[in-house]
Amino acid sequence: MDFIGKITRTIGRYGMIQQGDRVGAAVSGGPDSMALLHALLGYRGPVTFTLTVLHLNHGLRGDQSDGDEAFVRAHASDLGLPFLSKRVSMGEIREQRKGSLEELAREERYRFFEEAAGSEGLQKIALGHHRDDQAETILMNVLRGSGLRGLRGMEPVREGRYIRPLIETSREEILAFLEKNGIPCRRDETNGDLRYRRNRIRHDLIPILEERYNENIRETLTRAAAVLREENDFLEEEARRAARLWRPGPGGERFIPVDEIAAWHPALRRRVIRSLLEAFVGEKRQVLSAHVEAALGLVEGSRREGILHFPRGVVATREGGHVCIGRKPPGGQRGEDAAGTGERPSFRYPVTIPGLVEIPEAGRAIRFDAAPPDRCRLSPRNVVFFDRDKTAPPLFVRGVERGDRIRPLGGPGSRKVRDILTDDKVPRADREKVPLVVDTLGVLWVAGHRLSDRVKITGETTRAVRAEMI
Repeated sequence: MDFIGKITRTIGRYGMIQQGDRVGAAVSGGPDSMALLHALLGYRGPVTFTLTVLHLNHGLRGDQSDGDEAFVRAHASDLGLPFLSKRVSMGEIREQRKGSLEELAREERYRFFEEAAGSEGLQKIALGHHRDDQAETILMNVLRGSGLRGLRGMEPVREGRYIRPLIETSREEILAFLEKNGIPCRRDETNGDLRYRRNRIRHDLIPILEERYNENIRETLTRAAAVLREENDFLEEEARRAARLWRPGPGGERFIPVDEIAAWHPALRRRVIRSLLEAFVGEKRQVLSAHVEAALGLVEGSRREGILHFPRGVVATREGGHVCIGRKPPGGQRGEDAAGTGERPSFRYPVTIPGLVEIPEAGRAIRFDAAPPDRCRLSPRNVVFFDRDKTAPPLFVRGVERGDRIRPLGGPGSRKVRDILTDDKVPRADREKVPLVVDTLGVLWVAGHRLSDRVKITGETTRAVRAEMI
């Protein structure tokens, strides 16, 4: 089967395009997107559709970025296709918003696609991801510790709008198609920059896996992803059924007796809680695994009362035998701190070593790594070393609570955490956002301020942990 035939089969298999659809093709000018554009032009299926070329200029590579835009514009004109572009300054965006450059660039691309769909009446947006991209994505998610949802990889069709016609073709097939048909393309030197994790996976990890373990690793991973997508879809459907058992409240919140949740399989509990959080937050990517685990702790824990705060004003509360998830109403109940001033932004995230705990409420994160005891040195306030064997697991990162105390390293006795923050001139409004690393016995580290004397490194330490707030 030739390249166009393979793309036609993929489009038909997943029902990517319907009769009369207006399709936007995301074209950067690189090999993948140029192959996508010409594959859509050569499509031999039973339906007809129209094409519009979409290009986002990230402004990341100066004149080269402008050259990419000019190249795609001219190529669309040569083909007689409508062209729509947008320019953004990723440098300015990065100063205004938190996140990695890759993630912010992705957000801008999809914002542009949504704008284009609205202004041009596009039913579908075609993306140039192919089989090798799929394998890289799966490996990235494995390394992140993703669950089943992450291991399913990229979906051929997402949200009914975003389609990936090249998802069953390899990079090698794409390059051969371009060469055979004399299709020009632009090259992005950053694709070889090993500072980016995806590039390291592409150029370092996958070649090692192919050489030493499985020469067909890309195909193996994509086949596994297809199976996992089906199993994930089944679990998602079960979760949707279970979510309907949560009773609606007068303000749109959802609640359920704890005893009912306890009867569910743990995997189902996790799925339902994630789906509810995502529904109320409104943006899946803002709901982290740490959020889900914290909510599970509220459901499964022995405490009969508690509250957790999530992005966009979403809260989970437990009162007696019921758990409720929903949005906090404006001017709603406010939990008072020990001084009777303001709301306490409660958060609680489990710690894994090694691991990264993201704390959206504080706009920070804490990284935990094992460290050789003989290399633990005095360090800046945002970095500490402690004796792992002197902790009482499990460990959590949480907000300041009434009555928290710590015996500072080298200090004569314990002190209130609030008094320490006052002495360190932390503004009152920011004190409740200071993360604490705690175990079952108490506070181990007031992040950025004091380490507990209980877990100090000594000559007898055999396992040390390095914690850094970033």
